[in-house]
Amino acid sequence: DINQGIKVIDFGNAIHCVYDELALYYDDYELQTIVYRAPEVICGLPFGTEIDLWSVGCILAEPELVCQTHQDRDSLDPLQSSTFVAV
Repeated sequence: DINQGIKVIDFGNAIHCVYDELALYYDDYELQTIVYRAPEVICGLPFGTEIDLWSVGCILAEPELVCQTHQDRDSLDPLQSSTFVAV
């Protein structure tokens, strides 16, 4: 059903989608699983619920990228193979 939408669940880092509450986490809280973490979270910039779209994009891209990155995994830093850069 097209009205169902997409749900991303990360129980370890879940917070309410209230902009006032999000502001509490800008500086000192690590949100999102590191391989799906949005650039604004990594850089400590203000963020909103849009960071969840970044995570969805990472999840959708992962099957293709994993095939490419795991071939050289022994020679790479684990984070290097999972870092995404916004263009």
